[in-house]
Order: sequence, then structure tokens, then C-alpha cells
Amino acid sequence: MKNMKKRIAAALLALACLPVTGMRAQAVDLPYVWGNTTWEPFAGMEPVNDRGFSRILAKGEGFGDVPGLIYIDENSTYNLYLVIPREHSISFTLRDSVDPDENAGEIAAILDRFFPGMLAAYEADPKNLKITDNDGNALVNVWHSFGNPNEFHVWVKDLPENAQEIESELLLALAGQHLISAYYGWGETADYMCGGFDEALAYYNYYVVYDGNEPTRIPVDIEAVQAYLDIQHPGYKVGKGKEGEIILREAGGLAYSGAFHIVPDKELSLREKAELAFELWEQFSLAPRVGLMESAASDPLTGRNALESPGDVTLDCELSLLDAIALNKNLLGMESLCDTALKNADADGNGTADASDSLAILRELVGLTEGFQEKQA
Repeated sequence: MKNMKKRIAAALLALACLPVTGMRAQAVDLPYVWGNTTWEPFAGMEPVNDRGFSRILAKGEGFGDVPGLIYIDENSTYNLYLVIPREHSISFTLRDSVDPDENAGEIAAILDRFFPGMLAAYEADPKNLKITDNDGNALVNVWHSFGNPNEFHVWVKDLPENAQEIESELLLALAGQHLISAYYGWGETADYMCGGFDEALAYYNYYVVYDGNEPTRIPVDIEAVQAYLDIQHPGYKVGKGKEGEIILREAGGLAYSGAFHIVPDKELSLREKAELAFELWEQFSLAPRVGLMESAASDPLTGRNALESPGDVTLDCELSLLDAIALNKNLLGMESLCDTALKNADADGNGTADASDSLAILRELVGLTEGFQEKQA
């Protein structure tokens, strides 16, 4: 049997004797114009304990009442980053050869297997892929990324019990029809913003609530704040003369003027100031001053593309002779490959997609290797 495998391999390896070509790389650019990026910029950052304040920021920016992650960067002009994982979304990117309009019906039919009613929604309005309840509230919604009709996002109001099963089977369904070049499961994409955190720990000395259209000023109990500091942070004082703002969590009121600020008895790092500010938010609903702006990039932050798998050049979630053929056609200039396919084409992991990778794929197919996919996992 082993000799038979060697003879099969010898016959197939003739396909691998082709010219060499290089792979493209993508750059990550922080902090503002992030471009097409991943979670990698945050690999060395620890999120700060924001005591739930990220929910207020997310809601204020129109993302709904969802928890986010706040990162603090001492060495950046934009020292605060708000990352809001899309826990209820699956995202995928169509291949360049797939037309989002012409193939919308096929995509809707595949989605209908997992979200019954999607095909009926498509037939009623091809531009509005949405499943709603009896009151018109969205239960499942499909939309395109801004400026890129090839990027689809599937959002569900409530994660189903078989969410992980849906994630894996939808991947296989889309990849099996050769429709997609990238796929991200629940929580693998995120919205993100950057901005500035007020290091002065400044607040208004009253907030405003509204009874109908009538504003009412309610003073902050500064003595209570000081009493809390005396117990939890001895030596920290409430000072005057700085401007800031506070928000009443429950009522949503906003102050306009007045001033007090927290004066620590020692030099605090930016992270320590942020942690103190979020602690006071939790205790007294005092919101620290935070200014946010959207990244200039229109693409979401992404995790690991589930289609990335060594040797799977055709992106169909299977390893076959077709993968070696597709790579060889690319090396001959007969067929272009997307970034994901090129990355997978580097089957031996040496950083370049070349003839040696065709050999590696073929050796894997006939069982002459120990499994390069497992080695690179």
C-alpha cells in the first residue's frame, strides 16, 4: 500500500514543477485610520474594568445596550479605544467573482435553511432581507458593510441554542457553493471607535433631569463623594475649579456647568485614573468626560477568518487535488487568488506560495505527511 501511495504521489507531483510567486501582505495602521485590520493591535493591551460604562458609550453611539471593551493606551494621542464585539452577528465576504445582486437569491436560500423565512423575505423584497415578529421588530436582519456590497452581516436578536452548530454548518454551506472568501462567526467581528479620556477627573457639580420638557438641576452630593474617597482612597480629595460633565444613569440627564474634580494624593497613570473614574461612575453615576470618533475605516474589526486553513486553496473547506491545481494555475498566471486563498496556498508555512506548496498538498492527500494542517493549527 505504501509503494502504491508513492507511485500515485510521483504521478501527481509533476504538477508541482511550476514557477515561483510571492504572497501579498496586509498592514495594520493604528490608532485612527485602521484600515482593514484585526484584533492583533490589542494583543498587548488589557481592557480596563469600566464597571459597565462601555454600555453607556455604546448606547450613546447608537450601538444599543450592549457591553463593550475599553482599552487605554498611555502612549497614544487617542488614548481610549471602545471595541464592541458583535456577539449576535455572523459575517462573510463574497468572492470577487460572485455578484451580490445576481446571487442574492442563492444566498437567501442557504440562509433560509438556518433562519426559516429568509427566502420568503427575499422574494417579497430582495433589498430587505429581514425576518420580523408580528409587531414588525427584527428577529433576523441581513445587511451589507458600508461601501462594500460583498460583505454580508447576519444579525439575530436572540442567539439560538444551536448557535455554534449554525455557525459551522452555514460556513460549510456557503463555502461548498464557492460563494465566499472570508467567514467570521458569532463575536468574531466588532465595531470600534477611538478617542480621548479626560485625565483631569473633572465633573460638573450638578446634573439636569427632565420632567417632560422642564429641566431640573440636581446637585451632586459632593460630601458623599468625599466620604467614599476617605474610606476607599484615603488622601484623595474633591477639588474645585475644573470643568467636566456628569450623567445620571437612570434618568439620562446632562449637566451644563459647575465644577469639581478629584485630586489624588499621588501621581496616577492614565489607566489608574480611568479605573478611578469608572469606579465613581459605578458608585455615584458620575460619567467621566470621554470623546469618541469612529475609525476612518468602514470595515469592522475582525477575528480569525474561518476559511483560513493550510492547503485549502479553493476555499471549500475540503482538501483535494483541486487545491493543487488551483495553486498551479495561479503560479502560471492563469488564475488569480484572493488573499485568503493565497494565505492557504502557503501550505508548508514558509511564507511563500510556490511549487513546494503544491508538493505539500499532494503529499498530504496521499498520506505521505503527518498532517501539515494539524501542525499549523
